[in-house]
Order: sequence, then structure tokens, then C-alpha cells
Amino acid sequence: MNRHNRIYTILLIVLAFWEVLSIISVIFVSHSPTMEQQSRWAMQMVACLEAAFLVAMVTTLILRGVAPGAGRIATKALNIILLLLLPLGTALGIYGLLKVDKDIAPTG
Repeated sequence: MNRHNRIYTILLIVLAFWEVLSIISVIFVSHSPTMEQQSRWAMQMVACLEAAFLVAMVTTLILRGVAPGAGRIATKALNIILLLLLPLGTALGIYGLLKVDKDIAPTG
């Protein structure tokens, strides 16, 4: 595993953990007694969207470890999807599209 792949994997794990914390906080806020009943659906929708991002991240991490060929395809797809997750996901998506899974041809 080259340096960029290792950095990307670590950053993806950190971003996935951040998503878990974000989902938990959104759920707690949506269950706040001061939250209007009409507004709860918006918070629940945000939690569902973040859960979808989290599932995509975990699936990609598993595929990168178990099946590197399928992991490359999943990584490229995830990087495109991460462009929508402002601002950290966008940065990681751009980094992944530019630097990750780029094999250097052996010289000699």
C-alpha cells in the first residue's frame, strides 16, 4: 500500500467516525423537547442522508481491504459521491480522485 492509499484510508476512517458522531447529534437534536413537531422530519432526513454516506464509506473500506480490484471501483464511485459532502468530504473526494490508487509503473 503506497503512502497516498494509506493516508486516504485513514482519512476515510476519520470521516466515517465523524459521520457517526454527526448522526448521533442530529438524532438527539431531533428528539429535543423544544423542537417543533413539523421540523423533526428535516432532522430525520439529514440523519438518513448521513447514514447513507456512512454505509458507502464502510462498504468501500471493507472492499479496499478484502477485494482490492472491487475496492478501486468502489473508491472511485465513493470519491465522486463525497464531492457532495461539504467541506471535508469534498476535500477527501478530490484527494481520492487525484492521488489514490494511482500505480506507479516500475522502472527498469
